[in-house]
Amino acid sequence: MQPSDYPIEAFIHYLTTYGPGGKTLYDEFVAGAAKRSGVAPIKLVSDSFTQFIELLTSDEPCNVLITGVAGDGKTYLCRQAWEHLKGSVEGWGDKNIVELDIQTVGGLSRRVLFVKDLTDGDYDHALDDPNNILNMLINSMSDPTFTLVIACNHGQILKKLRDSNYQPLVALAEVIEQRFFDKSVDMPKGLFLFDLKQSRQDNMFKKIVKEICSREEWQGCQRCTHCNICPIKKNREALYVNGEFTQITERMALLFRLLELEGLHFPIREQLGFVLNAVLGKSHIPNVPDSLAECHEVRADPNGLVDQIDLFDNLFGRNLTRYKQLNTSTFAAIRRFEIGTATTRFLDSILIDGIKRSWVDGTDMPSLDLSDRFIQSRRRYLGDQPSEETVAEFHDQLKRARRRLFLTWNPEKVLKPSLASSSDFSIWSLTSLPHAREYLLDFVESFEERSNRIKPIDEKLFTGLFQVMTGCRVPQVASELIITTRGAEVSSKAGQLQIASFMHKKSTIYIQAESEASALPVLNFTSNPNQKDTVRFKLTPRRYECLMEISKGYTPSSFSRECISELMGLKSKLIHEYRKTLSSDGWDDETVTITLFPGREIEIQVESEK
Repeated sequence: MQPSDYPIEAFIHYLTTYGPGGKTLYDEFVAGAAKRSGVAPIKLVSDSFTQFIELLTSDEPCNVLITGVAGDGKTYLCRQAWEHLKGSVEGWGDKNIVELDIQTVGGLSRRVLFVKDLTDGDYDHALDDPNNILNMLINSMSDPTFTLVIACNHGQILKKLRDSNYQPLVALAEVIEQRFFDKSVDMPKGLFLFDLKQSRQDNMFKKIVKEICSREEWQGCQRCTHCNICPIKKNREALYVNGEFTQITERMALLFRLLELEGLHFPIREQLGFVLNAVLGKSHIPNVPDSLAECHEVRADPNGLVDQIDLFDNLFGRNLTRYKQLNTSTFAAIRRFEIGTATTRFLDSILIDGIKRSWVDGTDMPSLDLSDRFIQSRRRYLGDQPSEETVAEFHDQLKRARRRLFLTWNPEKVLKPSLASSSDFSIWSLTSLPHAREYLLDFVESFEERSNRIKPIDEKLFTGLFQVMTGCRVPQVASELIITTRGAEVSSKAGQLQIASFMHKKSTIYIQAESEASALPVLNFTSNPNQKDTVRFKLTPRRYECLMEISKGYTPSSFSRECISELMGLKSKLIHEYRKTLSSDGWDDETVTITLFPGREIEIQVESEK
C-alpha cells in the first residue's frame, strides 16, 4: 500500500509536532501546521467559552481580559470566539489587533476589538493618545457599543497599568491582582476577567484525551494489516474506548487534580504534549533524540515496537531522557508521587504471589494486569539461586509493575470490604500520599457537592496538630492543644508554654472550602466563621498527608522538612494573633478557654519567663 492509503498517517504525523517541547500549539502555528498535514486542527473548548460568548453578545457594556501563562490558550480562545461570531476564521490573519462588528442579542450594533498580545508595540501610544490601549480599556467600560478583548499574561497587564502612573489605572491593577488570588473579589462594572490559569487541570486532561482519542481519523486504522497488534492503537484504547474514559485516564486525572490543589498549573500546551507522549512515545535510545512514533514505523516493525511504545512507561515519562523528565513540568510534578518507589508489603505480595483466595468474596479469582516482561522476570527471580543481574532486573520490573498496578487495579471492586478499606491495601499506598483517597472523598468531593462547605476538625488532624505544636504525642485523653513558644524547637518539652489557642474569646477551629469556586480545604482558627480576623492554613494534599503521618508518630522524609516549616509558620501566626489580642484589649487573665468546633475545649495559659 502507498502512504496515501492510510488516512490516519497524516493525522499522526501532525500530532508528532505536539510532543514534549513542541511549539505547534502556539495559536499562530496551529492553522498552518494542520493545513500542511491536510487535517482538521485540534479543538479544545475552554470552560470559559460559553460565558465569553454570552458576554460579547449581551446588551450590557463589557470589556474582557483573558489572562494566563504561556501556552494556556489565550489567543486560541479569542480565535474560537471570532470564528463563532463571524462564522469562519476569515479575517483573523496575522495582525495583532483585529476588529469585528456584531449584533447583540437585543439587536445593538457592537464593535469588538481583539488584542492578541498585550506586549505588541502597534498600539503602544502615549498615555494621552486616545488610541492607547489602556485609555480605551478604562474609558469604554460603560459603552455598550464597543468591547475590548485583551489576551495577556498576568504580569503584562499589571505592569502596563502600573507603569502608566495614572491613578485610575494603578488602582485597577490592584483590583486585578487581588482577583488573581481570590475569585470572590469583584471586578469593576463593565470589566470581566477570565483567568485560564484557574481552569480545572483534571477536566482539561480528560478533554485532551477525548479530543485526541476520539477523532474520526482513527477509523482509518481498520484498513491497516497491523491494526490488531499496533501499539499506538492499543495505547489509545487504553485511555478512551467506546466513548468512555478508562480507569487509567480517571486515575491520572486524579493525580492532576491533586497537583492542582497543591497550586501547580500546567498549560494546555504541556498537557497536550503529555497525552500525545502517552499514546505515541517511544522508549529512549542512547544518542537518538526523544521522538513520537508514526504509522510507517509500526508498519515496518510492528512486533519490535510493542515494548518500545509502552503506555505505562510513557505516562510517567520513563521513555524520555532523565534531563527531559526533570525539565518537563508535567513529568517532574508526577515524579513527586513516587509511584513505583512507594509501596506496602501487602501490595508487593500481590504482585509477587498473587491475590489470596481468602481476600476476595465468591469463587471467581480476579486477575491482575501484568506485563509479559514482569511475569518472565518474576519467574527467573523466584527460581533457584537467581544471579545479581536477575535480581536487578526484577527490581526494575517490580517498579514498573507497581506503576501499572496503580493505574489498572481497583481494590474496592476486588477485595473484601474489610480489606479494601485498610490503608495497607489502598492503591494510594503506592504513592507518597497514602491518604489521598480520603482527602479527595472527605474534603474535595464533599465540598464540591455540598452547599454548606464547613467540616469539623477530626481526631487525626487534632492529633497531628498536637504533636506538631508540642513535639509530644497526644495523651490518651486530651482536650487541650499545647503550643510551645520556643520557635521551631518542636521537640522541646521545656521552656515557656502557651496552652491552646490564640484569642481570649470563644473560638472555633474548622475546615472550610477556600472560596465559593474552590474545593481546597482550609483550616480556620477564628472566634466566628463570619469574622475576617481568621488565621487560615491551606490544607493541601501534601500538608494533610504530613499531619496524618504525624498523627501516627512519624513523617515521611520526602516532604517532612518543608511541611514542618510551613506548620511552624502556622504556629507562629497563632501565637502572634494571641499576643496581639492581649496588647489591644488590655486583657490580663492568664487562662483562655475556647471551644473547638464541634465540641472540644482548648485552653491557653501563658507562663511567666523565669
